[in-house]
Amino acid sequence: MSTDADVIVIGAGPGGLSCAAYLAAVGKRVIVLDFAIRLPGGNMSCFAHRDPATDDQYEFDVGLHYLGSCGPRGTMPSVLEPLGIRPDYLPMDQSGYDTLLFESGAVEQFRVPAGLGNYRDALATSFPTELEAIDTYVGLLRDVRTVMSKASRVRNPKQAVDILGPGYRTLRVMSATLGDVFDRIGASPRLRTVLAGIGGTYAVAPSKVSFLAHAGVFLHYAGGAWYPRGGGQPIADALLRVITDNGGQVLLRTQVDEILLEGGAAAGVRVRRPAADRRRGLPDTITAPIVVSNADLKRTFTELLPADAVPAKLRTRMRQATMAVPLHVEYLILDRDLAAEGAPNTNWWVYPDDDLDRAYAQVAAGVMPRNAAHLTSASLKDPGNGRLARPGQTNIQIMTAAPADHRFWGLQGGGPVAGESYRRNPEYLKRKQQLHEALMRSAERAIPGITESVVYSESATPITHERFVRSTGGTSYGLAATPDQMLLKRPAARTAIKGLWIVGASTRYMHGISGTLGGGMLTAASIADVPVSQLRRLRLPDVWRPEPEFHLPQRASRN
Repeated sequence: MSTDADVIVIGAGPGGLSCAAYLAAVGKRVIVLDFAIRLPGGNMSCFAHRDPATDDQYEFDVGLHYLGSCGPRGTMPSVLEPLGIRPDYLPMDQSGYDTLLFESGAVEQFRVPAGLGNYRDALATSFPTELEAIDTYVGLLRDVRTVMSKASRVRNPKQAVDILGPGYRTLRVMSATLGDVFDRIGASPRLRTVLAGIGGTYAVAPSKVSFLAHAGVFLHYAGGAWYPRGGGQPIADALLRVITDNGGQVLLRTQVDEILLEGGAAAGVRVRRPAADRRRGLPDTITAPIVVSNADLKRTFTELLPADAVPAKLRTRMRQATMAVPLHVEYLILDRDLAAEGAPNTNWWVYPDDDLDRAYAQVAAGVMPRNAAHLTSASLKDPGNGRLARPGQTNIQIMTAAPADHRFWGLQGGGPVAGESYRRNPEYLKRKQQLHEALMRSAERAIPGITESVVYSESATPITHERFVRSTGGTSYGLAATPDQMLLKRPAARTAIKGLWIVGASTRYMHGISGTLGGGMLTAASIADVPVSQLRRLRLPDVWRPEPEFHLPQRASRN
C-alpha cells in the first residue's frame, strides 16, 4: 500500500533527530514532525532574547550544559562523526570540571578532576580518615566501568574470566540505590554529599536513585568534560541537514494529535498543521508503517494512542511510572568578565547542607526547598562565541530542582498543555521571584557579588518546560532512574505495538544529550535491521558548522 513515508518520527529532540538522520542515511523515507515554532533540537536547542532596553541580543542553551566522553572514540564522536558532524569539543578545566561548595564544615570545597585515579586521590586528600570507604566506592565505579566497556565484547573464556570479578561485584549492587551503597561503605554525611555531587544531572534523591544509574552518569564524565563550540543548536541543525540532504523532511509547527493504527499496528499519525498548510489543503493524516515517538513517554501511551490499543499491563505501568524531578533555570547576563577575573572553567554546585534526601522530599511535596544550586557559564566554556554576551559581560545559568505540582505554581486548569494561561498568574510570579532570590543567595557562594552584577535575567520553570517540550511534570530527564525503572525494567525502543518505537530519555539508553543521541542511533539500526557497525562505518559529507544555520527566534521571555 502506498504511504507518505517509510518512517514518521514524532519530535525533533536529540533522540528523534539522531534516529531520523541515520534512517535517512541508509535510504529510508523519513518525515520528522515537531510542534516547535522555528527550531529543531528540543533540549539541545538554543533560544535568543533581545533586551529592549539596550538592543543587545543574548543566546542561551536550553539544556546542553556540558558533555562527557568527547575524546577519541568517545560516545559523542562515535555517534556524530559517521553523519559528517564533527563539533569542536572545547575542554573544561580538567583539574576540576565540577566544583562543589559548602557553607560550612571541614570540607568547604571539592574540585572533581578528570580521571578515576585523580578523583580517588582528591577524595583521599579531603577525607583522609575515610580511605577504606573511598577505595571501596571507587572500586565499585571501576567494576561498573569494566562491565560496561567489556561485557559486550566477550568472545572467549579468557575474556569472560577477566570480567568475572567486576561482574560479580556489579551484580551485587544491581538493585541497590546510591544511599544503600553509602550505608554499606559507612561514608560520613559530607563524603556522601561529595560522592553524590552530580545528582542534579539526573534529579533523583540519593536514597532512591539506582547506584548503576549514578555510576553510569559519573563515569560518562570521568574522563573530563567538554562543551561544543557554538552550543547545542549547531548539532541539531547539522542533524536536520543530514535528514533533508538524504531526502527526508522536517516539518515544524506541526503537532501530532494521534498515532493511527490499522489492525493493531502503527499506520501513521493525525496532525494539526500550521495555517499555511491548511490553506493549501494538505491532509491532516500522514501515513507510514513505522512510527518512532520522541515525545514524552507517558503522553505517547496515554494521549497519542487509543486507550483500547494499549495493553492493560502497559497502561498500569505508565500510570505508576515516576518521573525525574524537574528543574528551574535562571538565565543571566552579568556586567562582569569572569574569565578576566580568573574564574576557572568549571561548573559550581552549591550545597547548603548534607541532607539531599530531605531537599528532594520537600520538592516532591510541593514545598519551597532550601536546595542546591548548579551554576554554569557558557561564556567561560565557549569564550569565542560573540552571540552569548557583549565583551566584558558573562553569560551564566543557575539551576535547581523545583516542584512539578501545578498547585505550587498557582495553576488549577490542567497546565500549559491543556491551554491554561499562567504567565501573569500572581502566584506563579511570586514563586518565580522566590526561587530567583533563593538561587541568587546560593550563587553568592560561588561568585561573590553576583547579585549586584546582573544586567539581564529571565527564568524557565518546570511549567515553562512542560509548555515548550510537553514533558510530564516538566522534567528534562524522563523516567526517574530508580532501581525499579532501570535496565530491563526500563522501556525498550521496540514497543508492544507493531511498528511503534520510542526514543528519548525514558528508554534503556537513558537521558542526557549523549544518551538520547546514542539511543537514536541504536534504534535506527534496529528499525533498519542493519548492524550498528554498519552505521558506524558511514562516512557522510561534512555538514558541521559551529554557527547556527537557522535564525534563533527572539522571544520576549521563555517563562
